Amino acid sequence: RIYAYDSDKNRFKGIFERLKRAGAHNVQTLRAGDTSALDALAGRLDMILIDAPCTGSGTWRRKPDAKWRLSERTMKERLAVQVALLDQAARFSKKGASIIYITCSLLERENHAQVSAFLGRNTDFVSASLEAGDLLSIDVKGKSSVQLTPACHETDGFFVSKFVRASG
Repeated sequence: RIYAYDSDKNRFKGIFERLKRAGAHNVQTLRAGDTSALDALAGRLDMILIDAPCTGSGTWRRKPDAKWRLSERTMKERLAVQVALLDQAARFSKKGASIIYITCSLLERENHAQVSAFLGRNTDFVSASLEAGDLLSIDVKGKSSVQLTPACHETDGFFVSKFVRASG
């Protein structure tokens, strides 16, 4: 079973069309913004995918004007949301569960620094090797995180990292 949740109702619009296009089945959508719906999932999930709100610096090639709208205040807000999402994911994951953390950012503070801080706060999690099935079509063997860039991968900038809650 897949649970889909977003705190922002506007981002959740069109989810049923996207799920149908993706051929996804057995997806239970939780009401956007209803954090009480999440409480029942604490300690029960096998895998959590975080598509984290970020600065969007990975899209600056296509949207160069977005660079000029980024402020230190916005950066601090995004970093705080990312911390909260990672810590929520820890609460929802059961032993042996994996968390995949994704941003469309090229910035260290949103990527490797967030992962390092999360692992420092949550010592029961360890970095884990990404696999081809972890949403990537590039060779990621043996890597726990990968940074995609327009120059190297002919895509927007993305960051993907994986960690697992230790089962012992």
